[in-house]
Amino acid sequence: MDFWEGFFLGKYWTDSNFEDKPRKAFFLLIGFVVCLFSVANFMFPDLVEKIFIMPFWLHLLSGLILLVGLPFAAAHYHKLSFFIKIIILLGYLLQYVFLIFGFVQMISGQVGLDTESIPAFFLNMFDRVMSLSGELFTFLGGLGSTIASVLGGIIIGGSIAVLFLFVAIFIPLAYILLFRALQRLIDKLIYDKWYGVKI
Repeated sequence: MDFWEGFFLGKYWTDSNFEDKPRKAFFLLIGFVVCLFSVANFMFPDLVEKIFIMPFWLHLLSGLILLVGLPFAAAHYHKLSFFIKIIILLGYLLQYVFLIFGFVQMISGQVGLDTESIPAFFLNMFDRVMSLSGELFTFLGGLGSTIASVLGGIIIGGSIAVLFLFVAIFIPLAYILLFRALQRLIDKLIYDKWYGVKI
């Protein structure tokens, strides 16, 4: 529970050491999960849409209301009973769910993607890369040029895939870190206002 208190509430309202450690792998995992969720929404929109109980703007609005309001409850966290603490933590969890759902809906609404054409797109791209590699290494002769074109296609195609995966993880991760930074700013403002002490 100490971990989740530190993750959701931060250093102002708990004595957790969560923010004393980098937690890079944990945040990358969150970004990856959101990325997978977004991909699932693109690939199986009818199935995933059943999870979304509200339109994207209402998810975002609900998440922002919780983002602004929950720190006022968290400011009294150390004085509250265990049951109320659980409710506050669930409120933070709901905030993340709302904001992530809104993000996924917004991205899928802005990016048009024909899932049926994806395999053909990648095969066509791979074929073009191999052709380009073959032209670059014609001086190696027939067999050498063929081997070089295949290797070039694998390397370039793999690099593009890694770059795509990086961007697909980084964008939701940046979004999450952004609203976490906003929440910590609100925490700090409330803490300084109510307690008059800076950490």
